[in-house]
Amino acid sequence: MKRTRALFTLALRYCKNHVDEMKADACADMLMDKDCRKFWNQVYKIGLSNNKAAENVGSIGDVSGSENVTEMWKNTLKSFILLKLTLSINICSKTSS
Repeated sequence: MKRTRALFTLALRYCKNHVDEMKADACADMLMDKDCRKFWNQVYKIGLSNNKAAENVGSIGDVSGSENVTEMWKNTLKSFILLKLTLSINICSKTSS
């Protein structure tokens, strides 16, 4: 009984100490599953709860450091938006021809 209680206490402490990291991982899993609606809902919830999940991220891929990670995401989203705009302009020009 003591051992079981001790294991439960350790597991509970781990969960409490890593809750932000687990939320960020769940959010990343939603993005990898290409479930955009769930992903953005989770991002919205994380933003509302004002937690510091982003501060727990030390590196993403080959990029490390919070400023470098922020710059990487900025560039990625910027290129994605430009690609989306380019595609929508191409589609509009083809349908109007």
